[in-house]
Amino acid sequence: MRILINFSPRKTRVKQDGQTPIYVRFTVNSKRVDLSTGVFINPDHWDLVKQRIHDKIPGSHTINQRLDKLKTEIQDIFNQLKSNGEDFTVTSIKNILLNTKDSKCVLNVFDYYLENILAKLNKGYSLETYKHYKSSQKRLDEFIKFQYKKTDYLLESIDYKFLNSFDIYLKKEFNVHQN
Repeated sequence: MRILINFSPRKTRVKQDGQTPIYVRFTVNSKRVDLSTGVFINPDHWDLVKQRIHDKIPGSHTINQRLDKLKTEIQDIFNQLKSNGEDFTVTSIKNILLNTKDSKCVLNVFDYYLENILAKLNKGYSLETYKHYKSSQKRLDEFIKFQYKKTDYLLESIDYKFLNSFDIYLKKEFNVHQN
């Protein structure tokens, strides 16, 4: 797994003074994120090959350093996440970069849901319903540990393959029938 980081002017978002924003695009596993760098330039000052402002332009050194710093920061986040061995996506990198809350994991969401059911016991939910959901959570936890060798699974990573594998796991290990 590797990350690709590119900078480019966004010519579709031209300000009235003719300047365009520079965007950074980073790609991991064919998924990408585009973010504004907050830098605006005259599009004629941009070097497409070097992905930098031409050196002869006044103030180019400072802006190019700012872009280099951003690229290094994105690369560092990627390296840290990769070395931790946990699942992550480009959204995870974006969230850390922007200092926003990261995506939730499926068992965390399940905990939240169980708390809500417990709070509504005898007000729409029975104790048996709670026990069934608790059992489902336990089996999901066992599946994630068995299948992915992880303690939890990113909610945004759940796809058809995950759901199908879980269904097969329940049928094989617990003889669950479709109902």
